[in-house]
Amino acid sequence: MIKINDNCTGCGLCIDDCISEAISMKDGRAQVERPCIECGHCYAICPVGAPEIPGVDMEDVEEINPAEFVDVKALLHTIKGRRSVRQYQNKSIEKDKLALLFEAGRYTATAVNYQDLRFIVVQERLTEFKELIWNGLAVMAEFPEKNPDIERYAGHLKKKAKDPADDYLFRNAPAIIFIVTDRLVDAGLAAQNMELAAVAQGLSVMYNGYMVRAANMVPGAAEWLQTEGRPISACMLAGYPDVTYLKTAPRKKADILWK
Repeated sequence: MIKINDNCTGCGLCIDDCISEAISMKDGRAQVERPCIECGHCYAICPVGAPEIPGVDMEDVEEINPAEFVDVKALLHTIKGRRSVRQYQNKSIEKDKLALLFEAGRYTATAVNYQDLRFIVVQERLTEFKELIWNGLAVMAEFPEKNPDIERYAGHLKKKAKDPADDYLFRNAPAIIFIVTDRLVDAGLAAQNMELAAVAQGLSVMYNGYMVRAANMVPGAAEWLQTEGRPISACMLAGYPDVTYLKTAPRKKADILWK
């Protein structure tokens, strides 16, 4: 449970901003009355660092400087310029760049501050994982009555049987990133932040729903990935793009209701 240290001056800012209404004023100081979701708002708003949150790295906290925020036009240009890339260079992604992707995912908002996302990157053992998936799908295809979803992969398996070098499911991407959680919205939000962090570093990603389904249903895949019994809710192929786009792609007009 959050604690209030002796730095507290009794300004009351944390009380007003506590969404759990777990803090009150007593003898001129803030006092935590009960457990909360530990969202960190009390610490973020406190001018003297009085709240202490157990189980987290307080050294990880940064002072907020609005002057360093991304310009909205630059951010929008980045969003418009990102593409779902299907052609990748034969080049591994450096671990420091991957770490920044996971940092972007870690700081994503989650429902009631759940923070239960697990990020799994398959790069060094990608060949082994590909064999597991392709072989597993092939075995499942022998018993379609027991595996109705396998029909979605019939075309992929036929192409693979005809040309063993075919890598349609993986698009020859050098890395695959899985997000494990039972909350789909949290996974989607994290994936979007991670994609923007990827684009900012010259990387590209492609969301792969086929791989989400395959990794969840192929026997042994979840154990290999170490999902600990939780579902894979998002998957991104990732790597350095082997294609250059010169313009943003057109979009339909936004469907907006102003009331």
